[in-house]
Amino acid sequence: MNAGTTIWSYHPVTAAAAAVWTQVGIGLWLLAAPRGDWSRLAGLASVGWGLNVWVFGEAFGGVFAPERPLLGTGLRPVRFREPLQPRPVPVPTTARP
Repeated sequence: MNAGTTIWSYHPVTAAAAAVWTQVGIGLWLLAAPRGDWSRLAGLASVGWGLNVWVFGEAFGGVFAPERPLLGTGLRPVRFREPLQPRPVPVPTTARP
């Protein structure tokens, strides 16, 4: 983990570009291989890349952080709030003389 952090710190643009092209490559591979062994291998690469990002890039999503409760917001990536609806825009009123 220290080596990955060092590489990312000293070469942030190159590391970010490599991550993007890796994701694009896996996505194209998934699209190009709709079925068969190549499709399974592409799915395995996708899961492996996702786990790599979750473990090293997001530090397990903060699940093991000491300030997070075990059964709380640490395990839920999205908080459910009010339904996302557009709020009405107040119409300005003009005073009549």
